[in-house]
Amino acid sequence: PQDFLNKELPSIFKLNLANVKKQSDLDDFERRLTDSFNELKNCYSNMLKYFHELILEKFLDSKKLNLSQMRIELIGRYDHLWTFTIDSEGVKNFIGKVSLKNNNIENWFINLLMSLVHKPVEKWNDIDKENAELKINEYAKKIIDLRTLKLASDKYEITDSSEDDVLLFRLKSVRPKKDFNEEVLLIEKKDFKVVDELKSKIKSILKTNNNLSLKALALLSQELIEQKQVSERNKETKKKIRELKK
Repeated sequence: PQDFLNKELPSIFKLNLANVKKQSDLDDFERRLTDSFNELKNCYSNMLKYFHELILEKFLDSKKLNLSQMRIELIGRYDHLWTFTIDSEGVKNFIGKVSLKNNNIENWFINLLMSLVHKPVEKWNDIDKENAELKINEYAKKIIDLRTLKLASDKYEITDSSEDDVLLFRLKSVRPKKDFNEEVLLIEKKDFKVVDELKSKIKSILKTNNNLSLKALALLSQELIEQKQVSERNKETKKKIRELKK
């Protein structure tokens, strides 16, 4: 214990007590040691606070909510997606943990975090923390995409009996320093033949390697989405002008 206090502990802060000549050095050592103990003391609660804020940011638009409010909001937004995905090991399991009943809200939150890396939260190391962050980012993107598709599915009144007759796609264009564009597309059974013929024509033109073909389609999709959105905005503007003239 004596060696630890007089040698090992000061060496962590690059200090040799035998060479200390100024009281200010000892005061600085005491301050840094106290700060370190306080950080260790609060690291668990700080980590829980960090993940609370991260989930609010990624899933709930950074709303200022306590744990109970956050749980209610998460269930309200995403619980209905339980039957809209087959990803039982990832997204579906996470949504299930969100909806899991627990009389203690802190225990509910800890169980939710534990499901991310399948390890008790109090035993997490830095790698576990990073893996949990990656999972939250991954699940947030997938779940928000699912919600967009589910809203479109409800809008077009797609039922279990009719889902084989329709295809629902979400296209998104993301570019650095530019707003992203996205479009949800519904392909109905009556469109299958015409769309399939058009697809065959496009494939016959793109007789090159798959990577270049995908790049060309990505640029084309982006242009078509932008043209569609501009056209819709123009129609909306003309509609408002007509209403003002009445």
